Amino acid sequence: MMSDYDSNIIKPVESLQNITDSSPTRRREQRSRRQQQQDEDENQEEQQQLNESVDERIMKNLQETRPENDADSNRIDYHA
Repeated sequence: MMSDYDSNIIKPVESLQNITDSSPTRRREQRSRRQQQQDEDENQEEQQQLNESVDERIMKNLQETRPENDADSNRIDYHA
């Protein structure tokens, strides 16, 4: 019966990577990389929002400056 009970047996660890990666220098580097990536993502998102708002303003200005009747604007006025 004791052979079925394996609590005294040391089981192999799947990965010891966490132990080696937990040095303070490594953690600082990883934290720094994550922070830089987050900052880059935020800057990219802000830039995209700015581009979209500029595009919206350009489209609004184009719509405001267009003539009332677009069909007539494509015709040549021979009477002028």
